[in-house]
Amino acid sequence: KSILAMPITLKKSIRGVMFLRNDLVADVFSEQRIELLKILLAQAAISLDNASLFQKQLMVEHELRTSQEKLRLLTTNLPSAMIYQVIMCSDGTRKFTYVSDNVREINKVTPESVLADPNVLYSQILPEFVPSLIEAENSAIESMSKFCTEVQLRVSENDIRWFRLSSTPNLLPDGNVAWDGVEYDITDIKNSE
Repeated sequence: KSILAMPITLKKSIRGVMFLRNDLVADVFSEQRIELLKILLAQAAISLDNASLFQKQLMVEHELRTSQEKLRLLTTNLPSAMIYQVIMCSDGTRKFTYVSDNVREINKVTPESVLADPNVLYSQILPEFVPSLIEAENSAIESMSKFCTEVQLRVSENDIRWFRLSSTPNLLPDGNVAWDGVEYDITDIKNSE
């Protein structure tokens, strides 16, 4: 006796169709009820759009967690190497945004401590290597080319080891520089020379 079909639209795009049927009463869908249904359908369209956006967000977060876990597993299996990303801010300060778990074995510090304070790693560099390290970094930044240098680090009171630092600078939109790199323990190679 009464049938009504209305599109569920958002921004002139049809998101669905609402179909109502009443077999008991004729002319049940008055103009007032249709206007009320239009308002309800507009809200339904927004809710459907939000649900879709939320679902996409969940998928992106899942993909990110999966990617992070793959990276963690890959870097954990690197012998005598640690992967990192450090941001050098335009004011000269530094902040590690990623440090692989191998830093525990190689540098005898935790990833959490390095992420909280970059000096946990930088303070391990023997003072006589700091000037050449700074010079190599500055050269790499000026030419935006690969940075590679060898330094000695004091990883514990009685343990000084050789490391090769290799990274690539990437200029970020905010003017900071991200260094994506690898730290290799080359002590055995140096000792065999």
